Amino acid sequence: IIEPAEGVEWPEVVWNTYEEQMVEVARYYYDHKETQNLRINFLDDLANNDPVPNRNVRGCWAGKTSVAVAPDGSLYPCSKFINSLSKYPPFLLGHVSYGLREHKERNPVNQVPIRNECYECEFVFECTGGCPANNYLATGTQARVSPDECRRVKMKQRVKRAVLLHLMKEQQLQ
Repeated sequence: IIEPAEGVEWPEVVWNTYEEQMVEVARYYYDHKETQNLRINFLDDLANNDPVPNRNVRGCWAGKTSVAVAPDGSLYPCSKFINSLSKYPPFLLGHVSYGLREHKERNPVNQVPIRNECYECEFVFECTGGCPANNYLATGTQARVSPDECRRVKMKQRVKRAVLLHLMKEQQLQ
């Protein structure tokens, strides 16, 4: 996995450098992956131009297919919802001593991303909504995409375009 670190400030110049370097990594990867036995899933997924099967759906299944246990036995959708400040009481799924709450009581966890503000974005159908915990910290709701996630999705799509252009040029030279 090659991803920018979350939860830290990324100045504009650093974002730009990161994107430029990701394009270089991708070019190197595709030029050498067969001879150097390389595999980077993110880049393989980018070069696969098939329709995305789960497009425009929730990208994280925290709380649906997994849970995380806090030191006190509380159950949360994932470890990102567990912290010493207990910022996430609405996302408490239960406790090891009594199990999970009823599914209908876990609605805050299961909300799908809100897309109203995203409809003008050219990448709206490539975005899965990001990390619910990061969204909650950034926007006050796990269902609204955080600005950093939005930026990451757009950057990945620009890298994808650069990768596909590189691959097309390579094919033309062969």
